[in-house]
Amino acid sequence: MTSSIRRESGFYRNLITLSVPIIMQNVINSALALTDIFMVGTLGEQQLSAVTLANNIFFVLMLITFGIQSGSGILISQYWGRGDTHTINRVIGVGLMLSAAISGLFVSVVMLFPRQIMSLTTSETALIGIGVEYLVTIAPAFLFNAVAMLLLGAHRSIENARIGLLVLTFSMCINTLLNYMLIFGVWGAPAMGVRGSATATLIARVLELVLTIIYVSRNKRLPMHLSLIFKPGIVIFRDFIKYSMPVVINETLWGFGFTMYPLIVGHMANATSDVASYSIALSTDRIFASLFLGVGSAVGIILGKTLGQNRPPEEVYDLSKLLLKVTVFVSIGAAALLALLSTFVFVPHLFPLFRDMTPETEHTTWLLLMICSVNMIVRSLNFTIIVGVLRGGGDTKAAAIIDIVFLYGVGLPLAYTFGLLLEWGVMFIFVAVFIEEAGKAVASVLRLRKRRWIVNITQTLD
Repeated sequence: MTSSIRRESGFYRNLITLSVPIIMQNVINSALALTDIFMVGTLGEQQLSAVTLANNIFFVLMLITFGIQSGSGILISQYWGRGDTHTINRVIGVGLMLSAAISGLFVSVVMLFPRQIMSLTTSETALIGIGVEYLVTIAPAFLFNAVAMLLLGAHRSIENARIGLLVLTFSMCINTLLNYMLIFGVWGAPAMGVRGSATATLIARVLELVLTIIYVSRNKRLPMHLSLIFKPGIVIFRDFIKYSMPVVINETLWGFGFTMYPLIVGHMANATSDVASYSIALSTDRIFASLFLGVGSAVGIILGKTLGQNRPPEEVYDLSKLLLKVTVFVSIGAAALLALLSTFVFVPHLFPLFRDMTPETEHTTWLLLMICSVNMIVRSLNFTIIVGVLRGGGDTKAAAIIDIVFLYGVGLPLAYTFGLLLEWGVMFIFVAVFIEEAGKAVASVLRLRKRRWIVNITQTLD
């Protein structure tokens, strides 16, 4: 056992150095979402449910842009292994064009038809009215965020994750401060309620993008060449389509499918209470899941760089198994911590602070968190193999097929059956997700063992 985890000097230090900033970025994003939920939740259960449903609309866009970022990272990490920064600029160019175009179109549609879009998430008139007010204010923030995340993701793929941590820490501090000011009307600011939360996010995202552009334009680790960014060339465009577009399609379909879960909850008999429980549980879970998400993301970068260096396939495969063990070990600790804190801290001390939160909602939320803690270990396995290993090796089509087939073929049909046909309650929506992840784990491990993902996809362009 000891020999299977023993590596050359500096290996684990490099893994930690890369993983920790990514983990902290995920924690910051999740903590900010939870802070928003807590502040908006103090306004009432209706406000919390409306904002949750509205944000789920943008969840699809966030996953599309994450797909572009992740797809770009596949090429960037391998070209980083070759030391080819000129081609990395070309990849960034393609990614920026796609991110800006898709985000701009999505945001425009939401701002033009907010009520119609909000009506797709729930049939309750009160929730629709609150959600529309939130949507039209926050929408432009996601365009700024898409560009910033693509640039920060590029630096993460060249093992420079610290800048992302610094930018997001600044953004979170500004966002939280403005949230407090504009939601509740303190320090002379107007009390804007849910619109204040949206305004705070918009301002923070603008400042986030400005800070990112200033940094990347002056960074010497990855010099920016505008001539390459704005004219990436047909060769890289084709490679992007071949290796990265399956990731974009994967994230788009997965994001659209995953938003069906809260839509199902939003149309259940006890919608307001169930959506509140769903929102709190999911946002809390994401903070703890940040541990394995960070390590799993680092896996893709490390494997991509290793493949770009033309290392032997057997060495790459052994490295993937080791990194998978590390991720699952981390997820076990995160799952145990989530279960303990949910039982002994959140339920007795945090949940009572939410306005109008009934004992039934508190108990339901605790049950959802317990399911999340069990599911976290299985999810860590799937994330590391699909996002880290298969995508890192360029096997993006297989990764997409596994992800999408089990979501649409297992998870969603079970959730619809449990939630709307049998009316078993929101807890069984999470049970459906667990069954989906368990099936996906089997398929992921089988694909890993076939080793077809071990491919160097780089080319010589300059």
